[in-house]
Amino acid sequence: APKFPNFNLYDTLIYFYNNNKKEEYLSYTKSLLENICSKGIYDHIEGGICRYTVDENWMIPHFEKMLYDNAQFVSLLSSYCLINSNGYFLKKIIQTIEFLNEQFKNEKFNLLGSAFDADSDGKEGKYYVFSFDEIKNIENIKEYFEIKPEGNWEGKIILEEKKLPTNEIINKLLEIRNKRNKPFFDDKTQLDLNCLWISALIAANEIIPAKGYLKLAEEFFLLIDKRYLKSKIYHSYSKDIVFIEDYAFLINALNDLYDNTLNFKYKDLASKLAKEAITKFYIKNKNIFQKNQI
Repeated sequence: APKFPNFNLYDTLIYFYNNNKKEEYLSYTKSLLENICSKGIYDHIEGGICRYTVDENWMIPHFEKMLYDNAQFVSLLSSYCLINSNGYFLKKIIQTIEFLNEQFKNEKFNLLGSAFDADSDGKEGKYYVFSFDEIKNIENIKEYFEIKPEGNWEGKIILEEKKLPTNEIINKLLEIRNKRNKPFFDDKTQLDLNCLWISALIAANEIIPAKGYLKLAEEFFLLIDKRYLKSKIYHSYSKDIVFIEDYAFLINALNDLYDNTLNFKYKDLASKLAKEAITKFYIKNKNIFQKNQI
């Protein structure tokens, strides 16, 4: 403790598995995903994960929800399911994508914002946790969640899943939650994270093509093209600030779009931006890339 889901490490394990088929690499990833999907770090009602947990068992989250975590979560789940299809994980992918697409969009650009705060009404987790009295009379709820009168966090209940709950139970829990004030939403658009989201949608489309996530990814790219590529590439608010991550994730998203559509405009633009990034960020005498624009 604290436990952060370092998804990039598990992406690397999947890469190793795909190259040498050693089961141990895949088993570590499966164990992580099973824990995250069933424990308190995951929001079983609306979808998505919190930033980290303060305990070692993935149960007691810091309730802040970040775009970068959730995009990586969708990507890793999708990469795993591409190897071993898992109906339980597929449902988590769909729920999380729906959550991000519905609740993370900002009004100004229709792109995704950055994060939801952990607290509401001055209390951390107030929006997410329940008292025993609030939920004890929901029929069969103990069949799906660990529910105890004393709670599992400061006298309240952070939901831990025993098995995938029915829509009826989710809707009853959502009714209770909808009476509360939502945490503050940081709606600032960050280019790198929205490009990461495009790549996550494309990864999900590979295993659930019927959901149309590739089409959604292209729609998001059109918004990015309109805001950033028609004028000047920049990170968030200031047009004078851009990071190498903005270029890296944008180029990666363009390559993913090309690989899945074979539309050469994506590959052509990726090549152009790669050359531009080298010009802006590469320090030749030190043989390194710097984070900020030169």
